[in-house]
Amino acid sequence: MANNRLYGEQALSKLQIRHLKFLVLCLMMTMMNVSAQAPTTYIITMWTFDKERQYEAGKKISPEIDRQPESAFLSMSGGDIDNDGSGGETYIDTCGIKYSKTEAIEWHDVRGENDDIVEDDAQLQVRVNTTDWENIAFRFLYRSVNTKTFDLSYHLGDGRWKLLANDVVIDPFDSWNSIQVGLDDVTDINNREMVVFLVHDLTQDSGRDEFRMDNIAVVGTRISTPIDCPPALEALTPVEGIGIMLNSGYVPTFRDDNGLQFQVTDDSTPFSELTILALSSDPNIINQLGLSVIDPDNGIFQLEIGEPYGFAGIADVTIRVTDSSGNITEQSIKYGVSDALSDGTTYYHQGTSQASAAIGLNDSMMVIANDTNQEISIYPRNQSGLPITILDVSEDLALADRRNNDTFPEVDIEAGTQIDNQQFWLGSHSNSKNGTRLTNHFRLFATETTGEGNDIQLSFVGYYDNLLNDLDRWGQDHNYTFKSSIQDNQSPDIKNGLNIEGLAIAPDGETAYIGFRTPLLRRANRALIAPLLNFSTWFNDGNPANRARFGDPIELNLDGFGIRGMECNVNGCIIIAGSIDDEGLFVIYSWSGNPDDAPVLRSANLTGLQPESVILSPNASLNAGETIQLISDSGETDWYHLDSNTNNLPTNLQFFRSDYVVID
Repeated sequence: MANNRLYGEQALSKLQIRHLKFLVLCLMMTMMNVSAQAPTTYIITMWTFDKERQYEAGKKISPEIDRQPESAFLSMSGGDIDNDGSGGETYIDTCGIKYSKTEAIEWHDVRGENDDIVEDDAQLQVRVNTTDWENIAFRFLYRSVNTKTFDLSYHLGDGRWKLLANDVVIDPFDSWNSIQVGLDDVTDINNREMVVFLVHDLTQDSGRDEFRMDNIAVVGTRISTPIDCPPALEALTPVEGIGIMLNSGYVPTFRDDNGLQFQVTDDSTPFSELTILALSSDPNIINQLGLSVIDPDNGIFQLEIGEPYGFAGIADVTIRVTDSSGNITEQSIKYGVSDALSDGTTYYHQGTSQASAAIGLNDSMMVIANDTNQEISIYPRNQSGLPITILDVSEDLALADRRNNDTFPEVDIEAGTQIDNQQFWLGSHSNSKNGTRLTNHFRLFATETTGEGNDIQLSFVGYYDNLLNDLDRWGQDHNYTFKSSIQDNQSPDIKNGLNIEGLAIAPDGETAYIGFRTPLLRRANRALIAPLLNFSTWFNDGNPANRARFGDPIELNLDGFGIRGMECNVNGCIIIAGSIDDEGLFVIYSWSGNPDDAPVLRSANLTGLQPESVILSPNASLNAGETIQLISDSGETDWYHLDSNTNNLPTNLQFFRSDYVVID
């Protein structure tokens, strides 16, 4: 095949490749590791349940993999079926292809007690076509606490059940396990247009059970010709998703040995006879795609992506590999371009769109937290692009309720401050928007930095999760009712709600000012600050010897706004004040830090900003003409002109902005 240049397409075949060198602009890699070794037993039919969410008695569910098209279905009956499904587990098939975990099927009560096929017992029926297959086996993944055995029967379309396997033992342990029942000696299920399997008589020791099944498969060996597995495609370059903001002054480069390298292997087709294409789903966003051979002996080539056409949006760059049998393997890379402009005082930072807390380490570096996970990241303050380092503290915080995708519900980090080389981060202590109480939000924790420049590193120090009780005891002495503000169904975004979004070390260098978005106090809708005394000594690396001790409450007139962010230095404090709901109104106040002094409204250009954090220089005067840096939560910004925000995009296609703003 000649090396053809097509619109939005670059072909590579028989090693006749011209080396094209271009810039990579926005990448989201989801490559799968696959095996080049082809076994002798393959999947005939398999259900992974990645398209199903409702499991009802008698419902016929089609398989996700079927080498005998339109011949198979699965159905559940009996027991107490979970109509929503639950769980799920990753599976790698006999060709080495990985299927990510999605859902599973589940019974809440299996009820089996004997070898009879009882209608009310939990049963799973699978119909397959085994034409041209032999050495049949039945396999699945399962998760169980009490279920200990099952029976497997079959019929050949005539409804006369025959027992294949009796009392197959299940490990009754609540984790995912696999089981395979080999049926080599049962020859009448080979090479049949219809075989119906039945899993039944699921027995348990006692009580109700939750028995789950996933990746249910019938496997075998083909009689006529062996299966030719699809090509294997593996990413060798450790590059994650990268979003690029045009005109931001930051463009990562991947040239020559730093390019995006992949390895292709196939069980029957030599590398020189594979056809490899790079395709763009939208040539108006990106069309300049290059492929070059790096190591033909080991099947390694390189993808390079050129300059965009200048239109904002997201395109899929797809690598497609086709072997001599026509088997195709495809993997996609998300490529996104945004076109926001900068006048030299605005920077666009990647990795999250919801930057909710920021701390200035020095003139060149800042630490950022977001309110969707527990990743703490160090960024250059004066450069767009990716973070220098990321620390995920989820495992350190003793969080509750790990999700099915192995993540924790968020701490909802909304505020941060620093003493020396330790950074302190505060969860919102709020309910969810709909009023659900979320105990993970009750965290105050610390990190620590070591090193300098691009070698700077973060480490976890310790945490405290009893601040709400301390605040509530203090509040009762001053007619504040914090705990009643987080009762069930109470929104945090109302005047008597609870939502903490400010944390700053006072000008005295010892007191921590805790600023509240809500409640707004009845006395003229004033905003509240709780001064935590001798903060660093009390925190004691997350091991306080006593309850937090607070000074007299500070109530500030911010014209009906709550505190959305704050920072202090030796000369006073800057307060970001904003609406307590999601109206997106923000203003800037300066304040001496003295409880007896009133805050002063300042003039500043906040056009397009959603500021939730401020960074001050240690000796900034806060006089007219002073410059401050504001960090915006940009989660509602439509960076790619998709008529939607970026919250649900892969993290490295997300941006937040920081702006240097002059206050008058």
